[in-house]
Amino acid sequence: MDYIKDFLEVYKKSLGETGKILTKAPLIIILPLLFSLVSTLVYTGLIAALSNLGIILGFILAIVEAILLSAYFSFLDEAINYQRFKLVIDKSLMRYARAIYAVKFIFYLASILLGNLLALGPIAIIVFILLNPLGESIYLGQRYGLDAINYSFSYLGENWYLWMPHTLLFLLLGKFRYLFFTANPLNIYVTTLSFNPVDLIIMAVLGIYFIFRGVLFKNTRNSSMRKRKYMGAWQ
Repeated sequence: MDYIKDFLEVYKKSLGETGKILTKAPLIIILPLLFSLVSTLVYTGLIAALSNLGIILGFILAIVEAILLSAYFSFLDEAINYQRFKLVIDKSLMRYARAIYAVKFIFYLASILLGNLLALGPIAIIVFILLNPLGESIYLGQRYGLDAINYSFSYLGENWYLWMPHTLLFLLLGKFRYLFFTANPLNIYVTTLSFNPVDLIIMAVLGIYFIFRGVLFKNTRNSSMRKRKYMGAWQ
């Protein structure tokens, strides 16, 4: 019963804060569309220009993705912590780039060691679920590399009843319509762009979803059900 009570109170608070952020910074919902457009154009250009580089091209693309995602995470951080959004590119390009690239490199090494295991549907889904708070661990938890991976796993272990519902809903809806999926949860933020009207609407919904999960993470990462209960968070 305590789990249900805590779930309802935490979600009520997080949804309320998400609504306030969207009221003050409504343009935040365009980020998935904007960054996916930039990513598609940059990737297409790099592949066309540097296709003869072979495996080196893969490392270059990973660096570019880390830089773009760093900018995205910086915007999310500003919106979630300060309820503001300004589309200004400054230090945001590199703020989290090293941490993101470190995680991507770990996944790359794992794919080498495990072969195609991480690409198998059931295995990919399990890894995706277990490490789902990975993005938030980087830009809100200020974690890096293996520490970000360990922290994501630890956070989920303590907050599974809060994080799993929206993760499973994401997977369920994604089964029917979402554009791209891998075992690495960082790949959900920037994807291959499609101009299908339904997919454009989905990207707007994702803009709201990424704010909500960031708010949820912020509200629970340094807390616990017992702490929230005895500090009066339950009404």
